[in-house]
Amino acid sequence: MRKQQFDNDTLKAVGVRFVVNPELGSMGVAETEVMCQKTIAKLQWLNEMRPRCVLVADTQNKDPHAVMVRVMGEKVAYIDRSQAPEIRGMLKETPRGMLSTTITDVNVYGHGYFFLRKPDISKAYTPEEIGVDWSRYQTNEPIMLPSDYFISHDELSMIIFEELLPNLQEVSVDELRLYLDRWLSAVRYNQSREVQKEMMELISILSADKREEVRLMAADIDHLRTKKGTKEILEEMAKTWWSDMLHDRTVNDSFSVVKQRCQNDRRQLLLILGKVEQLMQAMPGNLYHDVGDVYEFFSHLGYLAPPMRALSGVLSLLAVRTLICNELGLSQEPFFGDRVEAITDTNMIPTTIGKVLAFGNEQCKEYAEMLTIQRLANYLKDDYLGTRDAEIEGILDKIKPAPNITIGTLNGSATGQVTQNIDNQKLLQ
Repeated sequence: MRKQQFDNDTLKAVGVRFVVNPELGSMGVAETEVMCQKTIAKLQWLNEMRPRCVLVADTQNKDPHAVMVRVMGEKVAYIDRSQAPEIRGMLKETPRGMLSTTITDVNVYGHGYFFLRKPDISKAYTPEEIGVDWSRYQTNEPIMLPSDYFISHDELSMIIFEELLPNLQEVSVDELRLYLDRWLSAVRYNQSREVQKEMMELISILSADKREEVRLMAADIDHLRTKKGTKEILEEMAKTWWSDMLHDRTVNDSFSVVKQRCQNDRRQLLLILGKVEQLMQAMPGNLYHDVGDVYEFFSHLGYLAPPMRALSGVLSLLAVRTLICNELGLSQEPFFGDRVEAITDTNMIPTTIGKVLAFGNEQCKEYAEMLTIQRLANYLKDDYLGTRDAEIEGILDKIKPAPNITIGTLNGSATGQVTQNIDNQKLLQ
């Protein structure tokens, strides 16, 4: 019978099939019978040989707590995500940044795993001490995402942990199964650290129950826990769940309010997008780099395991960003820098600059056109304030204007000229 639970003396090593078959990490690659047999062969070898294992931090992994299991110079697995932060803390206290241990049990099958003896060390950092700081993104409620998505988890979690578990022996199997099934559905795509902890607690409590039906529920929870970071779940999140979220009525109602407040002004939406970009660029773990690919974004986010309140904030920012980009016809790829620029104080500068901004608001429909106008406005502002220098000249030279706009850069205060080639009408003097 497969071992289904953790204890204080063992570590669970997972991901053998991804180490043996690295191509499985690519989106769209299906697991074949040949791949399963390679995984089984590796696990059989580990079971028969029981080699010494070395635990090492994987500094190249998106997961900031990732710990490799290495055998005879090769990576064979990873320490389970729920236990890795503690081991990562232990590794900080060792001279080489490594720990040695031995295999205690191996479950040999296509998606198998094995258990290791937990190393003993006097000092270990807690997950909180080496965790990722998400304080900037913690919100009391979602900005745009349906609050029902997060409230449903809280509701079911309260019933399970405060009503059912304290009186587990008196709770019927049917009632327990009903709530657990609903809870599992609610947390399937929830990547918060609270859900990870709740899963581990449920597995520990339910697997110790004397009723076999209850122990099997613990196995179901452990099965989902180990699947949450797999390609199957991530593809469901990227292709179905996130699309449903963005089309939810409450999300679209919220975005309609945003557009109304902006009076459907493109420039105002760009200003909001600029603020969203600043927040997202500061996300931990270089998460912003994956913002253009929802699959990769969710994969990376799962490793970082934000608190629930931060998770709702980050996903709401992603929703705002996606909807604004769709509204303005912009790419979802990360902007990295000044591609979204706020035009604010330049409105107060008279004459040419004000006309440039007016032209941009009225005539520019494409992002390349708006970018040209933004660059030109900043150039004129600096020229007007007498701060134009070689660096600004260089920036302007690198700009590729929109095809129907030409820019004249005459010397003197606020003397830039914009013309529209279609009818050669002079718009600004």
